[in-house]
Amino acid sequence: MEGSNKSAPERNDDPRSQHPEKEPITEGGPSAPAPSPEDRSTQRLRDLLAAARLEDEKWMEAERRRATALEEDSVRQREAKELYFFYGSLMDPSYLQQVLGLPVRPVLRPAVLHGWHMKMWGELPALTDDGPGEPIQGLVFEVEGSEAKDRLTNHETVMFREQMCEVTLEGSEETVAAKTFVWAAGPSALKPGKFNLKVWQQKRLESQ
Repeated sequence: MEGSNKSAPERNDDPRSQHPEKEPITEGGPSAPAPSPEDRSTQRLRDLLAAARLEDEKWMEAERRRATALEEDSVRQREAKELYFFYGSLMDPSYLQQVLGLPVRPVLRPAVLHGWHMKMWGELPALTDDGPGEPIQGLVFEVEGSEAKDRLTNHETVMFREQMCEVTLEGSEETVAAKTFVWAAGPSALKPGKFNLKVWQQKRLESQ
């Protein structure tokens, strides 16, 4: 209208005025507050416990494998041939055949045991370390299989235990490893004396 002094409102074409600035949003959302020293200590403790559990599990698994390997080795050894030294009634081939359940009479080889002392348990000899070491005359034979070795152990009873020893074979100066049975009970049951195989064989024949 003529004569009017009113002017139209000024337009603000600046887009920033229509869209106020917002705080920039970082990728992943707003940043989390920094952990406190207590939180960091707790997390370190958890990490240490987790690492310790992992090490324990690894150690237990290694021990299980080691025990399994030892058991398998023991089984294999029990089935394999092993040299045994006999110094008493088992020096009689026919009696040893009976004890081991062998189909044929075994062929024994003379040998000498070192480092043990012989005493008597009634009419039977027993090796003991209760006394000076002396050369013990005996015979050796390779026993094979767990069944035969179990029969041998049962024959010796709980009064004797299996023991590794060193023997010298007849005609050789070299010592070899062998197994034998030594006294496992108290020393008071033993008396001084020596075993006589021929006397024992004669008594066995008379008792049959």
